[in-house]
Amino acid sequence: MARRVSDADDRGFTLLEVLVAVIQVGVIGAVITAAASSLVSSGRENACDASAAAARTAALVFRTDHQRFPATFAEMTTGERPAIELPEGVELDKSGAGVRVRGDGWVLAMLPAAGGAAPTFVCEPVAP
Repeated sequence: MARRVSDADDRGFTLLEVLVAVIQVGVIGAVITAAASSLVSSGRENACDASAAAARTAALVFRTDHQRFPATFAEMTTGERPAIELPEGVELDKSGAGVRVRGDGWVLAMLPAAGGAAPTFVCEPVAP
């Protein structure tokens, strides 16, 4: 009986099959990267929003203690009894005259109000 020589050709993948597999892995990697980037961005926004809420509460605590609203973050974070302690990774932005704090990818700006009104807190995205 004669043996078929073509059996040796059936082992392994064709170039086309390998290219399709590589393209599929690339597409899956791109989708995962885009989803992770979106989660990081959403996390930064949530961190800034939570910090703004904490700052509003701290301004009310400061007002209770001093009978006036604070003019800067520095006033709220220093002294004998600070109204708020900045969490790890959040720092007072010295370049902004004490009216901004900087986190990872965001800045929280404090806009003092005139006439003894409560200050406004605004989140701004920045490059991390």
